[in-house]
Amino acid sequence: MAWIINAWLTYDSVASEPRYFSNAEALGNWIQNNCYYSTGIPGYIVGFTGWPNNLTEIEGKSTDDNFLVFVAFKQLYRASGNNIWDARANIAGNFTESMWDATTGHFWAGQEEDGDIDDTPKLSPQTYATLTSVDTSAISPIITWVEDNLYVDTLGYEGFSYFSLSNGIWWSGTAQTVCCYQVESDTAAEAYYLDQLRQWQVNAENGNGKGLVACIPDSIWTGYTNIFGKLHIGTTSWFIFGERNCNPLWVGGIPQGFVRYQSQNSPGQFHLSQNYPNPFNPSTTLSFSLPKSGYVRLVIYDILGRELTTLVEDWRDKGEYKINFDGSNLSSGIYIARLEKDSNHSSRKLVLLK
Repeated sequence: MAWIINAWLTYDSVASEPRYFSNAEALGNWIQNNCYYSTGIPGYIVGFTGWPNNLTEIEGKSTDDNFLVFVAFKQLYRASGNNIWDARANIAGNFTESMWDATTGHFWAGQEEDGDIDDTPKLSPQTYATLTSVDTSAISPIITWVEDNLYVDTLGYEGFSYFSLSNGIWWSGTAQTVCCYQVESDTAAEAYYLDQLRQWQVNAENGNGKGLVACIPDSIWTGYTNIFGKLHIGTTSWFIFGERNCNPLWVGGIPQGFVRYQSQNSPGQFHLSQNYPNPFNPSTTLSFSLPKSGYVRLVIYDILGRELTTLVEDWRDKGEYKINFDGSNLSSGIYIARLEKDSNHSSRKLVLLK
């Protein structure tokens, strides 16, 4: 549904037909009213399964779906100027940030219905993260992680798998990765994998020389279900995006002032690093750097901005510091660590998951 919102808003920006914006806004409200869950890490659930008169909620939250909701709501904010869409977008954005594993350099798949983190090493959270970002330097290890963990060479073709235990090439994900290479201006890798896609378009046994067959071999396991080797509209669409050098998440351009995942860590700068581990239970480590000596405060707040505890409040020499934070007496949720020195400040979201 997030894709539909994007499509309607893109068409409305060209055709100026108000009904497309109205439809997009109504669909956004439906997502908010039916798919927002505050339990665990707040975010948007996968959706529903079953027939219209007997629907069952799928209460797990996927990282890639929350990336799509984030973009859709940001687009609604840009089209309407209504701050509620910006606030809702940031709920989805905060969920995706909590899924980043800085140690391995990739995003986790999401949060399962029982609250556990789904650490299945999937491709789509990595590609959607890259295509969502205005500055991928803050998450630059992603594509390297994809190449190291999801590269597949099989039956005369090279591409990328759905997840690390898959036995074949997922062509939709390979085309997504091409779009990521375009965002990162890696023209050599872009050209190489576009050529693999073009060869597959022409030579796939179940193909027609136009659309793309979803995978090779004829069936690949995703960890949830099978993808079959048949002509596939999603795969074909991503191939077209790659051929046209189009980032489909931001067809109208990235909104002014959008800085999600923009790198803040330059050598010699005042900086608070992301805590590790994150999510954590019950303790985690915060690291910060000071280019100059001075009086420093490191404070933990709840999501409503209420001060909970002060970890540092004293004079510190320039250098690197590590501070432990114990959340044993707190409930699961998102907390904010804020580092202050003179007029400088830096914040990080901490996810306590018990």
